[in-house]
Amino acid sequence: MPPPDPGGRTALRPLATTDAAAIRRIYGPGAVRHLPRPPMDARQADAWLARHLRERPGPWRLTTWGITAGPAAVPHEKPPLIGVIRLVRRARYAAEIAFILHEDVWGRGHATRALALVLPRAFDDLDLIILRARHHRDNTAARRVLTRAGFVLREATEDQVTCLHTRGAWQAATDPWSTLLPG
Repeated sequence: MPPPDPGGRTALRPLATTDAAAIRRIYGPGAVRHLPRPPMDARQADAWLARHLRERPGPWRLTTWGITAGPAAVPHEKPPLIGVIRLVRRARYAAEIAFILHEDVWGRGHATRALALVLPRAFDDLDLIILRARHHRDNTAARRVLTRAGFVLREATEDQVTCLHTRGAWQAATDPWSTLLPG
């Protein structure tokens, strides 16, 4: 269960062509500390955004949402991004989920709430059965976020942890009577 969100401000939104600078800030030095990549420069952020804007949600595709935490500074503009969360289908009923937040908003529950917003889309709307998430072994914050969202440890190597979340666990968490139903 996600922690309380005063004002209900954590939200997901589609990416926009104007998000490149925010993507660059999100993939900054602190946030990529546990990733196998350096911080993004402007060219890399533009390329990343172009790739994710080309992809459309659907079977076998990448689905990416921007994570926001408040209203836009100017009316009729999109709220600024504080992170991104994405699903990548790996098989008909399986996907990998990943998220990253700008380091200025760490520890405020935004990742946990973003996962809580994506899980119903993954299991109910996209009809997935299993989600996999991986994180660096030293990234204890990611481990806590995934555990709160219902992911369980599947495998740990010297530098990486793999966690899984299944539709059955999601059904039991959202509908306690589902475990009593046949099938």
